[in-house]
Amino acid sequence: MRVDLAALKLELAQIPDFCKDALCAEPAYADLSWFPERGESTREAKAVCARCLVQVECLAYAMSGTATRAHGIWGGTAPGERRETPHAKKKRQPRYLCELCTAVLPAGREGYCTDCEEWLARYDNNPRPGPRVVAA
Repeated sequence: MRVDLAALKLELAQIPDFCKDALCAEPAYADLSWFPERGESTREAKAVCARCLVQVECLAYAMSGTATRAHGIWGGTAPGERRETPHAKKKRQPRYLCELCTAVLPAGREGYCTDCEEWLARYDNNPRPGPRVVAA
């Protein structure tokens, strides 16, 4: 991935306030690879982020940003990890359908909808074909 250095410099000139409290801003960590090339290790930079007091703010900043923040270690994550975060990819649970009327049931419920349960209780008729699942 190519980074537009001019845009990166402009954006870095407008660094938010939380960065002054970040561990990566300390001179002791200046030689770490915060913007590694593909295949370079990110372990040391992520270890520093794990101890940082502003890691959450940093990650939120990276997730809300432009393409210039798509590169590098931000909030203890690499670009690929930020694309795979729960905010970016919600795992959807399967939806179940009522066994009689095929209405979509609330999350975590299987079998019959409330209306069909009432009907079955009233008429003592209880067919059991099994739950029907549709793709989420």
